[in-house]
Amino acid sequence: MLSKLLIQNFAIIESIEIDFESGLNILIGETGAGKSIIIDSLSILLGEKASTSFIREGAKKSIIEGNFILSIDNPVWDLLSKYEIDIFETFGDKNKFFNLIIRREISLTGNSRIFINDTPTQFIVLKEIGDKIIDFHGQFEHQSLLNVANHLDILDAFAGNLELLKQYKKEFFSLKHQIQKFSEFQKNLEIEKSKFEKKLSIFSEINSLNILENEDEILGNELKLLENSEAINSNLSELYEALSNESYSLNSILSLIKKKLDYLSKFESEFNEFNFEINQHIPFFNELESFSENYLGNLQYNPQRIEEINQRLFQLNQLKRKYGSLDEILELREKLSEIVDDNSNFDKKSEQIFEEIQQQYNICKLLAKEISEKRFSSKNVFETEITTLLLELGFNFIDFKIDLNTIQENEIQKLDINKLLMYETGIDKCEFLLSSNLGEKPKELARIASGGELSRILLSLKTLAASDKNLPILVFDEIDAGVSGKIAHKVGELMRKFSHTHQIICITHSPQVTAAGNCVISIEKIESKNRNISVSHKLNREEIITEIAKFLSGTSVTESAIVSAEALVKNYKN
Repeated sequence: MLSKLLIQNFAIIESIEIDFESGLNILIGETGAGKSIIIDSLSILLGEKASTSFIREGAKKSIIEGNFILSIDNPVWDLLSKYEIDIFETFGDKNKFFNLIIRREISLTGNSRIFINDTPTQFIVLKEIGDKIIDFHGQFEHQSLLNVANHLDILDAFAGNLELLKQYKKEFFSLKHQIQKFSEFQKNLEIEKSKFEKKLSIFSEINSLNILENEDEILGNELKLLENSEAINSNLSELYEALSNESYSLNSILSLIKKKLDYLSKFESEFNEFNFEINQHIPFFNELESFSENYLGNLQYNPQRIEEINQRLFQLNQLKRKYGSLDEILELREKLSEIVDDNSNFDKKSEQIFEEIQQQYNICKLLAKEISEKRFSSKNVFETEITTLLLELGFNFIDFKIDLNTIQENEIQKLDINKLLMYETGIDKCEFLLSSNLGEKPKELARIASGGELSRILLSLKTLAASDKNLPILVFDEIDAGVSGKIAHKVGELMRKFSHTHQIICITHSPQVTAAGNCVISIEKIESKNRNISVSHKLNREEIITEIAKFLSGTSVTESAIVSAEALVKNYKN
C-alpha cells in the first residue's frame, strides 16, 4: 500500500503530505482543486515522463516522495536485489513486509533525479518497479473499451497470460527481425552473387596458373641463359681450351711451373712457399676445367623452351599488371580461397537462414498456442464472472460474450514468411459483445453501451483483470462518471469489496462512492499570498457526513441530507 505521499512545488501544490490507509481511499473536492494533479504526481513518481512545466512558478524544482509498504512476495522485492538497491528491514507478521521509499526531483534544467531507498536510480529501473506497484485507470479510460484492440489485453490479464505474453512478444519480435534480415538477404542475393562471381573469376584466373613462389625470377634467370647460350658456349669453349689444351693450357703451364719449383726448392727453401701456393691453386683450376666441360655439354640453344618461358612470363606479367607483384598475387589467391570456401553455396546459406527462421517460428507457435489455450479455458469463467459483477452493478439483464477466434492449425502449421499468420498478441482475435436487453443478441460495445454503462463495464473488467495481488494498488480517476443513485451505490459496494485485497485510491464526485471509503481526503484550492494553492485534509466521520450531505443537497446542507448521508455511511459500515 501507499502509506504516505509528499508533494512539493508541483503545479498549484506548494506542499502537501497525505497519509493514506489500506482499503478504499477517497479523494474529493471541487473541480480544479488539484485532485487529478495528485494522481499525476503519483504517476510521475512511479515512472511517467516528467516535464518542467509541472514545476510551480518561482520554484527551482519539484519534489515527489512516496512511502510504500509492500509484501516480500511482490516482484519489487527481487528487483531491488537485481539492481542492488538497499532493502530496509522487514517487519510485520513473519517479517512479510518491507518499506519502499521512492523520491523524484524535477529541476528547471530538465534533469530528473530518482532515489529508491536513498539509492540513486535510473529512470528505466523506476519504470520497471513502478509497473509492479500501481495500476492507473484514468478519467476517460472507459472510452478505451470501444477500441477492440484492448479487449485481448483485459482477457490476458484475467487468464494470467501477461508473463507468458511478454515472453511470446520477445520471441515474436525476434522472428520478425529474422524475417526482415532474410528478406534483405534475398534482395541483396543477386548483388552478392555478382560480387562472388567476380571474386571466383579472379581466383580461377590465378589458381589455374599454379604459380610457384618466385617463379618469375627463376624463369627470368633461365631465359637469360637460354637467350645467351651461343655466346656462353663460345666463351666456355675458349675457357675450356685454355684450361685443357696439352700444348699451352693453363694447367700444363702450372704443372711445368710446379715441376721447376720442386727442383729449385731443393736448393733454396724460399721457393717452397711459392711451390705451396701453386699446389693450393692447381685443384681449383682442375675443378673449373671439369665444370666447364660438363656445362658445355649441357647448355644447348632451345628455341622451344625459350618460347615456353616467354609465354609463361607473359601470363605472369598479365596478372602482375592487374594484381601487383607475384607475392601479392599469391597472398590474394590465399584470401580468395577462403572466401570461395565460405561462399561457394549461396543456396545452402539461404536454406540455413530459413531453417533458423523455421525454428524461431516453431518457438512462437508453441507459445502462441499455449496462450490461446489459456484464453479459451478462461473465456467461460470470465463471461460468467463479468455477468455476475454487472448484475451487482445494477444491470437488470446482461448477456456478455467474448467473440474469441483463432487461426486454424492447418493455416499456421507451415511457415510463409510473405504472409505471417501470427500477431504481436498471438494467434487470436478477441472482441467483447454485450446485450443489456432481454431478447437482444450481444453486439459491439460501441453500438449499445452508454457512458455510464461503459464505466460500470470497465470497473467490472478492471476488478477481474487486477485480481492478481502482486499489483497491490489501484488508482481510479472518476471511473464512476455517468452513474448515480442506486448504480453509484453498487459501484461503491464493489470498490469496498475489492478494497479488502487491494488498496484503492479513487477520485469521485459521487456521494455513494464517497460513503464507501474508509479514508476520505478532501482536496481544496485556497488563496495564499495572492496565489492559489492546493491543500489536503483527512476527514473524520462527522466531516465525511457533511461532505456527503453537500453532494446530496448542494452548498446548503439540509437536515434530511445529513440523515441520508449518515444512512449511506452506516450502510457501508454494516
